[in-house]
Parts: sequence; C-alpha cells; structure tokens
Amino acid sequence: MKKRTLILLVLVLLMGVAGKLNAAAHDLLVVNEGGNLVMRYDGDTGADLGAFITAGSGGLTSPEDICFGPDPNYLYVASYYGSVKKYNGTTGAYIGDFVAEGSGGVSNIIGMTFGPDKNLYVADFINSSVKKYNGLTGAYMGDFVTAGSGGLANPRDIKFGYDGNVYVAGLSNYAVKRYNGTTGEYIDDFVPASSLGQQASAIMFREALYVSNMANNQIKRYGFDGTYIDTFTLPGSYAGAGTYDLGNGPDNRLYAAEAAARITRSITPSPFVSLGFSPSAIAWLPPLPPYVPACSPLPLSQGDLNQDCVVNFLDIAIIAQNWLVSTK
Repeated sequence: MKKRTLILLVLVLLMGVAGKLNAAAHDLLVVNEGGNLVMRYDGDTGADLGAFITAGSGGLTSPEDICFGPDPNYLYVASYYGSVKKYNGTTGAYIGDFVAEGSGGVSNIIGMTFGPDKNLYVADFINSSVKKYNGLTGAYMGDFVTAGSGGLANPRDIKFGYDGNVYVAGLSNYAVKRYNGTTGEYIDDFVPASSLGQQASAIMFREALYVSNMANNQIKRYGFDGTYIDTFTLPGSYAGAGTYDLGNGPDNRLYAAEAAARITRSITPSPFVSLGFSPSAIAWLPPLPPYVPACSPLPLSQGDLNQDCVVNFLDIAIIAQNWLVSTK
C-alpha cells in the first residue's frame, strides 16, 4: 500500500513538472533589416519588449535571417553582405563573427540553416549556390550545392526535409529544388515552376511543405511527394505584399513575416504584431523543438506512449499508471 501511494505521488509530481515545461513562455524575435537590429516581442500578447540585438551590434548590417544553432545558447544572424554573426542566445550580446564576410567566396546571404550534421548551410543569393561551414568554428568546408546546379538561380531559403534532403527556394526559378542531403547533388525540382508559378521566398515543413512568395500573401502547400494540396492566406494578411519568412509558433500555429510590416498567424486575432518596418525573418526565444507532423513521416519512437511526438515526463507518467493498473 505504501509503495502504491509513493508511485501515485511520483506520478502527480511528474505530470506537474511536465505541465510547467510545456507552459514555458516564449518571445518572438523579429529581424529588422533596415534598422540593423533584432526586436523582441511578448510571445503571448505581442507587446514590444525592445531590442534583443541592438542596432549595429558587432557591426551588424542588413540582417536577413536568424536561427539558433545546435547549441541553443547561441543565436546566429546572417547579413545580406556575406557574413554570419554569433550572439548570446539569452542576452543577445555579440560574441563574434562566426562566418567572416566573404568566407569561401560567399557574396550575399538571405537564408541559412543548420543541418542534421550540425554544420551550417548558407544560401548564396548572388552566386546561386549553397555553401557549407563548420558548425563549431565557422570555417568554410566547400560549396555543398555548386553554382547553378540543377538550374538553381538566386536561392532565398533553405531547409532540410524529413527525408534528410535539402530543399532550396529559388527566387528566380519560381521553383523549390531538392538536393541530396549528404552529397549536395541535384535530385529534382520538387515543386516545379509550372506548379508554383511565383517567386519562392520562404519554405518550411509542417504536415506539408509550405511555400510563400514575393509578390502577394498567398501560401501554397505541397505533400511530401510534391503533390499540390492548396493555396491559402493568413488572417490579417495584406494581398499586395509578399511573405519573407514562415515559422511554427509555441502554440503550434503558423506565423509569417510579411513585407507589409506585420507578423500574421493562422489564428485570430491577426496580425499578431503590427510593425513600423518590414521584417525579414522570425525566430522564437527560447528556441522551439522541430515541428513533427503527427509523428509522420518520421517513425514513432517506442517511448512516445501518448503519441505527441515527444518522449518526456508524460510518457513516464503513463508507464507508471499502466503499472499501477496491472498490479491491482
């Protein structure tokens, strides 16, 4: 009896801790390219919390993209003029130039991402290539996707897909191209120009591949086999301006950085934040885990008993609960 009471107590504590972890507050970081800084907004209310990275910190100019690295203590900001700067992920303080301006011949950066190998991949807009840098030192490792491979022209965004391959939004191609995630070799036009019919500006993976464009507020969805699903717009979006970045929020909603000086989302009220500048990219602080679409197409972990795509205290609680039932 005492043993059962103890287990029940542990079960309650575990569920309480899990609830607190799941309720952790997040703030929205928004890149202000024209102001050379990164702003911070309350993740619940959208209230302005001031600059997270102050104007020109570490020589920052024309920031285009922002992401946390494999170590969430570090935040990386890509400058259009060919450098990536490293900042403290908690305070926003400048640490150093992670990728020096022009390293490896990089000319202009709009999109970047860290790969499964924890190295940094940069879309070189002018040179129409993808360059690879050491994830620890920032040292140039080579052109992962060579200039013009598969007809690539002016890559604006880059993401690794659930299949481990690299997807690149080509602004001047009106297409999303796919490359081998290990070798960088061209595979195909995953979303061909004939289907997209617009300048691809941002891509992201949720339960499908989302593609935004530079001309208007339309966002298109494609299945993991490349099949077109639909076209939609977010509440509060402006039809006459493009979408520069897409992101998943802590509430599991879709958020978009729009050229029309606003952050919109897939739930009302929207816009979530109205800005005095055109945002180039967004991120959440602290960083969110990768979005997993109902545990598919990724394999379901045997430890994920509640099928929420995360193995955590809630799964341990289920194990304890099942044990109690089995010992009655």
